[in-house]
Amino acid sequence: PAALEFLSNFSNKGYWSVLFFVFVGTVLTIVVQSSSATMALTIIMCNNGWIPFDCACAMVLGENIGTTITANLAAMVANTEAKRAALAHLVFNLIGVVWMLIAFRLFLWMIVAIVEFFGSDSPITDPHARPVALSLFHTLFNIINTCLLVGFTSQIAQLVTRLIPQQAEEPKNRLAYIEGGMLSTTGLTIIPALNELVTYSTRSSKMFGFVRSLFEETDPQGFDATFQRIEKYEKISDNQESEIYNYLNKATQDEVGGDVVKQTQIMMKSISDIESMSDKNYKLAKILKYKRDNNISFNQDMREKINAMFDLIDRAIMVMNTNVSNAFDKNYGLPEEVHRIEDQINKMEDYLKGSYIFEIEDQKLNRIALVLFVELVNEAERLADSVKQVSKDILDIAPHTKPQLSHV
Repeated sequence: PAALEFLSNFSNKGYWSVLFFVFVGTVLTIVVQSSSATMALTIIMCNNGWIPFDCACAMVLGENIGTTITANLAAMVANTEAKRAALAHLVFNLIGVVWMLIAFRLFLWMIVAIVEFFGSDSPITDPHARPVALSLFHTLFNIINTCLLVGFTSQIAQLVTRLIPQQAEEPKNRLAYIEGGMLSTTGLTIIPALNELVTYSTRSSKMFGFVRSLFEETDPQGFDATFQRIEKYEKISDNQESEIYNYLNKATQDEVGGDVVKQTQIMMKSISDIESMSDKNYKLAKILKYKRDNNISFNQDMREKINAMFDLIDRAIMVMNTNVSNAFDKNYGLPEEVHRIEDQINKMEDYLKGSYIFEIEDQKLNRIALVLFVELVNEAERLADSVKQVSKDILDIAPHTKPQLSHV
């Protein structure tokens, strides 16, 4: 109380007092991280007569600026869209405070007139009338500010987009369809999870595209940038696997049996297999990084054979994504294609590893290059196994109904 009462010493400086208390309201809200708590302090100061009505209203304006700090702090570790949303919150409130400071005296006169019209004493002279008048000021300011700025939404969006440019190939770090704590006791619980599964498998597929780019990349900076992107995707994949799995695990606890439980269990296995795809993509990237760091090169024949293996995996991934996207409609599944590609990949692996046995014995090729070649083939085959397993899992789903999936 003594500290708050001390602020009354700065309430008689004219318009400078207004600016000072805007600053005070901003700082207090940033420290407390609650505009409601700071508003309560402002009402106490008004009710005790420590500050006049105009300074209290100035504090309210500062609180509208300070309340944006929570969102901006949270967005510091979030993706680009979250940072833009938090900055838009700050820009929106800043613009409102600027125009309000220009029309400050006129707006105060309007608030006093409204309060007196309804039979209350003037908040200018009566401290006990200030809490209600202050609440009215806060409410009308936010309503009018919203009405004025809603027409400039696109301009604000363009501004924050310029201030925070999109990071290249930035993946989302949070789930798009599952909200924390949002669970149902019906079969609808698996619909958002299946949407996440589609997005999750697509992201792991994209990682393999990065691996292929890494295999062909000759520029050191481009190689490093792509490798870092794969690392980032792998970390996000680990986090999202845990989030989707926990959601499905809780959903299963609320179900008593039937198709929903079976479908949920299959999806839980699928997300584990998709996460394995991400791990294997990362291992392939690390093999390629070791190859580059140690200046090891493959001859043209080796490169062509690796690319042939990668082409088969690309085909398997395309089939997998088709199966995942149509998980609740077997008419659109590709079970025969899954087995056909699996057989091709197994034969390709045996051929690739066997084709260099005599070369190793005759020492016609660099032994380290051959070891890396075999490691790449082995890891690629393991990746193909994970891709194949996801397709097989999804094709085991026996739907009772066909939920409507979002387009992703």
